[in-house]
Amino acid sequence: MIRINISPEESGQKILKFLLRRTDGTKVFLFKLFRKGLVLVNRKRAQASLVLDAGDQVQSDSLNEKIYFNKLARPLEDLVILYEDEAMIAVDKDEKTLVHTANRKDYSSALVERVKNYLSLTHQPSGFLAPVHRIDRNTKGIVLFAKTYIAAKDLSDFFHSGKVKKTYTAVLKGILKDPVFVEADIQRLPEENRVKVTNFSILDKAPLKAEWMSRRYVSSKTVSATLIRPLFHLENSTKAEIEIWTGRHHQIRAVCEALGHPVEGDRKYNKENNGLKGQSLICKKIILEPLGVVIESKYND
Repeated sequence: MIRINISPEESGQKILKFLLRRTDGTKVFLFKLFRKGLVLVNRKRAQASLVLDAGDQVQSDSLNEKIYFNKLARPLEDLVILYEDEAMIAVDKDEKTLVHTANRKDYSSALVERVKNYLSLTHQPSGFLAPVHRIDRNTKGIVLFAKTYIAAKDLSDFFHSGKVKKTYTAVLKGILKDPVFVEADIQRLPEENRVKVTNFSILDKAPLKAEWMSRRYVSSKTVSATLIRPLFHLENSTKAEIEIWTGRHHQIRAVCEALGHPVEGDRKYNKENNGLKGQSLICKKIILEPLGVVIESKYND
């Protein structure tokens, strides 16, 4: 941590001009630090327009521009980019990484920050970056980010109108012989950090997606649709392909538990996780049908 104590002779000037004189950082670089909250004055986040007083203390870990960007480059070595254009970027997430974090200690390791760092290092605008779908921390696979507000709105509309095909693969406990379509309401229980499945119903044949979305999804904040297709059987488990038409919290994990075939390795919804270190769930493929874009994760198990 760099600490600079402001003398009476240095008081009365804006912190941005002060740092331009005292460090090797450019104006663009320093503005980036202020936006990220990486410059503190008296242990509080500072704005670039702040006027310094005698006795103030400026604090930051990142005032050396060269060192800062060298630190950014190292975490990018394992960033797997699956697709990128001017509007969006898709990356593979491992089971240990959070998309967002409020913890300053984990701030730089959050996926959204690593992607922002990649954009900065490749000289792309990084002021706006937003994930357009949910993926749990313990789930591996695709996370799709919008680079602009307009792209975020358009992509979100695609997801909510059923114009995106989102497919997972999972290893489920027990032998699931036939494909099933599950409709259920999913209600969040924030105090328990889990969800409750109600109005659970199973159909042998899935309805038409567009008709179901217009009839059921638009009129409910809790209804979910999950299509589960067994691929092959292991000793006492099933490798399955799972397509979700809705993106409810913990949807696949909770629905599979209610079905009697919880995801292997899931510590929250599978009481017998067989000692597996991680849950066997991968966000495997996303097809953006209006754009003709197909994105596939490199994870296979």
